[in-house]
Amino acid sequence: TCSIQTMVASIDSSSSFFSSSTLAVAAAALTTTLLIGGAAALGLGKAKAKAARTETESYTLWGKTVNLAIPKTNFPTQKELEEIDEPMMPGCEHGWFESNGVSLHYRKFVPPPPPGGGSEPDVRGILVFQHGIQAHSGNALRLVSNGRKLGLSILQQYCETNRFCLYALDMYGHGFSEGTRMYIPSWQHNRDDLMNFCEMAVSEQQQQHNNNNGTIPLFVMGHSYGACLTLHAGYAFQQQQQQESAASKALAGIIVVAPAIVGDIPPPPVVYLLRRVLAPRYPRWVPFFMPNPVSGDRIWRDPEVYRLNTLPSKEKWGIDCSGQPFCLQTGVGLLEALEAVR
Repeated sequence: TCSIQTMVASIDSSSSFFSSSTLAVAAAALTTTLLIGGAAALGLGKAKAKAARTETESYTLWGKTVNLAIPKTNFPTQKELEEIDEPMMPGCEHGWFESNGVSLHYRKFVPPPPPGGGSEPDVRGILVFQHGIQAHSGNALRLVSNGRKLGLSILQQYCETNRFCLYALDMYGHGFSEGTRMYIPSWQHNRDDLMNFCEMAVSEQQQQHNNNNGTIPLFVMGHSYGACLTLHAGYAFQQQQQQESAASKALAGIIVVAPAIVGDIPPPPVVYLLRRVLAPRYPRWVPFFMPNPVSGDRIWRDPEVYRLNTLPSKEKWGIDCSGQPFCLQTGVGLLEALEAVR
């Protein structure tokens, strides 16, 4: 660690320009420090190495057999699966769709028809929600102390009250979707999945309501990295509005919550080393230093909210890894998504 800090401090970090030779020297020195001088300390030893899980188990969930990189011993029981949705998110429907060669899981909430019929439409709009990195579509809470709803449960309640269809996608490798656990193949991969999901949601609602002229408005909403993807998808849909795309024609707006646009990035030599040297060779390696997980008591001041978000079972299940370190490729994917969206 001392050698790394000394090396970084010797480079003029105030300069916005780093020549290729400077980067090459810095990368070589840092690579030597990391790989030769500190392999054991950084967890590259076989005994202690940690990597994103790729080994899969077969599960039959909601009428679909899928392969998930979650051990059978960790997977939630049927009772626990039911408790994730009910009574947190009443009326939850589970579905699957194919995108980029894998089966992705989603939750859907359809509002009941307006009371007494009338001339008002059954569905006023479609809201597609994309969660953030290492989260999932079922992040919903109801406090025992006062019945207050948090997360997706309050969003579902709002959509039902205002007669919006809510579609919430489990990102590749997240929640109950197939793919390497908590892994970003590329931000373009995640963006395309989100766009394909929007197309599916709009087409489904238009068919069910015999409405093929795109008048059911689509809103895309995301949180954190999901908000970054929402910006990417919204921009791509704008470029497609002259094409035969149901979602691009229906798009009425986007909603971003705490969007990942600007990150706290390490100095350029360190970024170069991680991005160009280590990540291509060890994409699924989870180094202890990236990122530094923020402790739960700094996120949730309410003791009950803190307790519900830090239950040991939630970490054990493997469907939510919020606050845990990323593998290298996931970190690189996040970095490139932020660069591109800016």
